[in-house]
Amino acid sequence: MTGICGGYTTFSSFSLQTLSLMNDGEWFRAGGNIGLSVALCLIAVWAGAMLASTINAMKWGLTMQIPRDAVLLRIFFGEDDKFRHLPLYEAIVLKAREMQLGGATVLRGHVGFGHSSRIHTTKILRLSGDLPIVIEIVDSQEKIDAFLPVLDGMMSSGLVTIEKVQVLQYGPGSTLAARKSP
Repeated sequence: MTGICGGYTTFSSFSLQTLSLMNDGEWFRAGGNIGLSVALCLIAVWAGAMLASTINAMKWGLTMQIPRDAVLLRIFFGEDDKFRHLPLYEAIVLKAREMQLGGATVLRGHVGFGHSSRIHTTKILRLSGDLPIVIEIVDSQEKIDAFLPVLDGMMSSGLVTIEKVQVLQYGPGSTLAARKSP
């Protein structure tokens, strides 16, 4: 509410000042006031975004590395699953980021079934609000192993798998050319 009121009073002051300049016949200064205000606003937003990006990079470690020999953690559950009033997929991604895992991707399925054998689908005649969700996370065995007990405390049901993978590219640049042919 404070932000709305603050924005309203700031805009009201700006409008009143511009209108006053126009009433005094100061059309050039009124136009400059409008142009300069918009330009300064855009610069302030850009500077804020850059500052937030820098702080975020320092906090989360933008230069995270994943070893070439890594593991893929795959987590299967329903879209309706929750953890502390958040969708479970969102809670897992936030926790993975907090624990500085290499990244997480949430995939929403169109059709699937689990241990209950009940089909979950997007088809109109069998519309289910609990569609399949898969989260994939790739990182070192050690980091995934540290994440598993946390994940266990978040999930009430579902399927969790791990498989060994080779990371060929992570972030900018490519190691695909360096990959040896079999």
